[in-house]
Amino acid sequence: MVDVAKIYGVDAPASGGVDAFATTMASPLWVVPGWASGTPASYSIGSGNLFYLPIHVYESTTFDRIGVEVIGAVGGGSLARLGIYEDSSGRPGDLLLDAGTVSIAANAEVSIVINQTLSGHYFLCYVGDDTASIRCMDEDYIIRSPGQGQDDALALSAYLAAYKTGQSGLVAAGLSDPATQPDTLLYYYLGINLRVA
Repeated sequence: MVDVAKIYGVDAPASGGVDAFATTMASPLWVVPGWASGTPASYSIGSGNLFYLPIHVYESTTFDRIGVEVIGAVGGGSLARLGIYEDSSGRPGDLLLDAGTVSIAANAEVSIVINQTLSGHYFLCYVGDDTASIRCMDEDYIIRSPGQGQDDALALSAYLAAYKTGQSGLVAAGLSDPATQPDTLLYYYLGINLRVA
C-alpha cells in the first residue's frame, strides 16, 4: 500500500488522507510529487520554452499518466511534449522518459499513458510549439518545494523551476538525451502532473 503522505511530502490531517498536496486534475489521484501548495494560478509558457520542474517521490511509486491542464489554449494543431529526466547533482540529467505529445489547442486536461516507477529526485519537463497558459501554483502559496534539501546546483531552493528558450524543435523531434540545460530560473512552478497507478 502506498503511503500518500510520504510520496507527496505533506502531513495527513487528523481525519486521514492528504489535505494540501499540489494537484490540479480531478480524481483519480493526480499529483506533483514533493510539492505542497494552496492557491492555483496560471502561467503563460512561450513557444519553445523547455521547462524543468523538480520533483521528489518519497517512496517507490508507479505512475500511469503524465499530463497538464491547459487553461489558455492557442488553437490550431499546437502541441506540447512531456517527459521525465533523471536528477544529476541538482540539474536535469539523462532522459528517463519521453512520454510524447499532448494537444494544447483547446482548454482541457490532457495526458499521456505511461508506466513509470519513480523513487527519489527527478525533473518533469514540458516544451510546446506555441504559447499556452498552463495551470500552476502561485509562488506566494508554496508550502514545500522539492528543491529544498537537495544538491542545489540551480538554486531551486530559492526558485521553483527552470527553463531554456528556443527549443520548439524538440516538440517534433523528441526530447534530447542528456538534457538541454536550462539557463533561466522561475518563481512559478508548472502543474505537470503524474497520476498514481
